[in-house]
Formats: sequence, structure tokens, C-alpha cells
Amino acid sequence: EWGAVGPRVLYAVLATSMAVTACASPAQQITTASQIKTDDDQFKPFRQYKTGAIRNQPFDRPGDANHEMELAAQIQRTGGARAIGLQVRITYSGDFVRTYQEARNAKADLLHIQKVIHQTSGCSKQYGGCSRMEFVVVDIPEAELRNAGNEGYPIKLFPKVGAGLQLTIPKSLIASLFTAVDAGEKQIAATQQKP
Repeated sequence: EWGAVGPRVLYAVLATSMAVTACASPAQQITTASQIKTDDDQFKPFRQYKTGAIRNQPFDRPGDANHEMELAAQIQRTGGARAIGLQVRITYSGDFVRTYQEARNAKADLLHIQKVIHQTSGCSKQYGGCSRMEFVVVDIPEAELRNAGNEGYPIKLFPKVGAGLQLTIPKSLIASLFTAVDAGEKQIAATQQKP
């Protein structure tokens, strides 16, 4: 569980921090995204560890569905509860809002999905439909993510209208996130134990 403010706060942080990674190769994007950012603001009820964004290429081709994704871990200050969220920003054009409403892992297990925001702009009858953007946050069980194989952690998002979107969280990105989380939490625990 995210707790009372977790999902909204995670969305707000991720939605405002998507990095521009145009023209970078997939390997370059993963390397850049693996540089974990830590937010330890004492006025927030959680600490957050967040990757950078990975986007598919090309991102701005009209008519195609494009996406970028970030991975984040939140650790509650009180009690230490953890939550891992994958945020995906999807852009596409068309007459209908796709409404991504379901997520499943490679074993077809249902993952908890946070319906976030639908944005519509640039509607044109001449060019067929509107430009649309959807933000989706998916809760991923920590144990599953830690135990992902070398192929990474695949998930698929299913919309109400249209084809599903298959994603894979790279293993190197997962490893970078948990290396930062484990080291950071160990250091905090050691500091708190000092007399």
C-alpha cells in the first residue's frame, strides 16, 4: 500500500520530472536513467529514490503511440513501509481516449494500477482526432521486481480502447534503484542507532 498520500505524491513528483532523452540510444538512455536521484526532504512523510526516464523512439512521430517510463521507490518515515511505482507517460493521437485501466505481469497476474490523468489537445478534423496524453502509475511488488531475470521485468498495460502496450523495465535499471535504496536505508538506520 502507498499510504494516505503516496500515490498522489509519487504522481506529482514523477509527472513534473520526465527527462528529455530524444536522440539517445536505448543503451545511453538506460545508463542515464540508472543515475538514481534521492529525495530526503524531512518535511515529507517518505524518502524517495527515483530513476530517470526511458522513452521509446521516436517519441514525437504523429499517429504513433509513444511512451516514456520512470521507476521510483518510496519508504515511509514512520514504520518503513515501502512502495515501488512505475510511471508511464503515453502520447498518441486519435478520436478516442484509450483509457489505460489494467496492468499485468508476465504471469498474467493483475497489478494495481493508478488511473492518473488524461490530457487532450490539438483536436483537428482535418488531421483526424486529437493529440492525447495519459499518465499511468503501476504498483509493482518489491519481491517480484528484485527477483526479475536478466530480461528485466515485463508488464503490459491494457486500455479500454485499442491495443495493449507492452513494456520491459531493464534489469540494470532495477539493480541501480535497489542498490541506491539498500545503501541509503542502511546508512539512515546506522545514523539513527548512534547514541
